Amino acid sequence: MNFVGITITINESDIIEAFARYNLRYLDRLIIFDNGSSDNTLLILNKLVDEGLPITIRELNKQNLQPRKKLDQVLRELSKLSNVTHAFPLDSDELLLVPSREALEQDLQNIPPGHSALAPWVTYCPTEKDDWTEPDPVRRITHRRKQEIEQYYKVIVSR
Repeated sequence: MNFVGITITINESDIIEAFARYNLRYLDRLIIFDNGSSDNTLLILNKLVDEGLPITIRELNKQNLQPRKKLDQVLRELSKLSNVTHAFPLDSDELLLVPSREALEQDLQNIPPGHSALAPWVTYCPTEKDDWTEPDPVRRITHRRKQEIEQYYKVIVSR
């Protein structure tokens, strides 16, 4: 199985490194479309690429595309990767909550061909109890809602 995460980001320098490192525990590659960041997001991403992380960076801001066209471009990029079995559209501050890569593969093997999987959306909330000296938001923000106000789902798209 070959898993690719895709995201569109803008000005996420506070979370983008943690997002990439954490999700690459479970994904084989990230395709990150930057939508005109004016902070250090692109600098951080390029350093991660230089470090050898499997990240593809594309810039959307130069093309001045409407949101629907941006999504179309993301999907076209993904379709070029013939070995991808599953795509994980993620927000650039979103983390996959799975016990292991092996568990994720096992769960996805149970999805019938031509169908996609749904993963429940989980909301984490910063609180005053968080250790604000901890620079890594994955370690710092641990409080989550006991129950979502309205349960949303993320789609995991199969080839």
